[in-house]
Amino acid sequence: MPLPKSLRRPVRPTPSSSTGQSQRKRCQICNSLDPRGHTSSIYLDEAGKESKASLSLIVDALTLSKTKDVNGRGCRFCNVLVQSLDVFFEKWRGSRARVNVDMKEKSTIKVSLDGERWKGEIIEIYAGSGKSRLLCPPCSI
Repeated sequence: MPLPKSLRRPVRPTPSSSTGQSQRKRCQICNSLDPRGHTSSIYLDEAGKESKASLSLIVDALTLSKTKDVNGRGCRFCNVLVQSLDVFFEKWRGSRARVNVDMKEKSTIKVSLDGERWKGEIIEIYAGSGKSRLLCPPCSI
């Protein structure tokens, strides 16, 4: 027998349910590669254009290299960063370099490493149009 209306909870749509996104917690390391919702996020609001968020994160390479694999319940976004760094920056694991992650809403994610060895090298990670997954063209992740 169903509950009477007076005892039922009202069903309120959540903002994420309408977009199809899950209510997962944001990663402490990479902020789930989302420029919004971080304490260091910057929101630009120009007249006539929609507001855009940007975020620059500095992540310790040693900490990032020790993150769990996705199958080990690790962050799938950190895994994208790790796989990208493995392909483009030889011997980055174990170093105490800083990983610079620059994100802008509706734009590419740029990743670079500090240090003379990798000076001037940048990885760009982007989502293809109409797809919800991240792409890194040369390594197909």
